[in-house]
Amino acid sequence: MKNPRLLLRFFALAGLVLLALALLTGIKTATFLQRAVRAPGEVVDLYQRPSRNGSTYAPVVEFTHDGERSRFTTSYGSYPPQFNRGQRVEVLYDPGNVNDARIHTFAQLWGVTGFLTLIGTAFSAVGLGSSLLRWRHGRTAASLRTRGTALVAELKDVLVDTGTSVDGRHPYQILVEWREPKSGQAYLFRSDNLWYNPEKFLTTKTFTVYVRPGDMTTYHVDLSALPKLADDA
Repeated sequence: MKNPRLLLRFFALAGLVLLALALLTGIKTATFLQRAVRAPGEVVDLYQRPSRNGSTYAPVVEFTHDGERSRFTTSYGSYPPQFNRGQRVEVLYDPGNVNDARIHTFAQLWGVTGFLTLIGTAFSAVGLGSSLLRWRHGRTAASLRTRGTALVAELKDVLVDTGTSVDGRHPYQILVEWREPKSGQAYLFRSDNLWYNPEKFLTTKTFTVYVRPGDMTTYHVDLSALPKLADDA
């Protein structure tokens, strides 16, 4: 995914989907607990599930209900194993559907919900948080173009921002310089990130910089003379 904006939108959408799944699994667990019945059980085996980083082990549990024995494998596994063979556990099961049974521990009941919530929150924070920052930055730039002081700065260099990377790509920045006429004090300004090399499109050696009056650290370099990526519109 080469477009940084699309990548951020993907993170935001994926995060919201995961949070929705977390909500659904949480509601399902809460509903299950309202009708669940307790029963003694025993871990009779550990089911090994392959995963990307190795294997996880889900307990296989037998329990007694109404004089009968039932067996189930939990949906939540771990490494190292959370339970041992022969370990006595308390089982919760739905009397209307004995196949719906779980070990009565916080991890077994809420582990999937917690995992989905954690990952969903992280994805949403990256996607929505970055989008919010971009929106605020755009608002600031628009305000500076309207109310800021316009300075004509000279092109000094085209930089590669190696501190920022999206999908293995680094953005470019245009570095410009403006000198205060009376004192000769030089000021350098960096443009916003560009996700293409702008060098072949530099038909001008000057750029307008909009600065907040009395604050040279709040500024916006006008890049309207450069092409705009079609998929970044």
